[in-house]
Amino acid sequence: MNSQDLAFTAHDGDLKRATESPAPSRPRPAPTPCTSRPCLSQLAEGAGHVTPGDNDWTDCDRAKNGGFNSLERLDHERAVFFSDSFSLGQHRVHQEVQKTPLCLGVSGPEPCVENRRWTLAA
Repeated sequence: MNSQDLAFTAHDGDLKRATESPAPSRPRPAPTPCTSRPCLSQLAEGAGHVTPGDNDWTDCDRAKNGGFNSLERLDHERAVFFSDSFSLGQHRVHQEVQKTPLCLGVSGPEPCVENRRWTLAA
């Protein structure tokens, strides 16, 4: 992607692999443990935008994925990717962060910092 001089890239979730395929005819690699941190070393040179997918937090309650509290994993994703109001990537852009309504968190309702929008001038 970096060879295309993109203004930004957007990843729409599932940085981690989910569960293994139940069908032997369609084997998949083992799931990525929910304890692992996603590799961000290949982020785009432009701004990088991420949305957490179900594999990244909801599916973490499954035994093969670590048996974690799903909301704890979502809070972890929020801390790793959404600690400020800027995108990821080498050329970060400011993002508008959703403040209301509040979302679920381990400690109760909190801002939905993973819900964002941005504008780039043409």
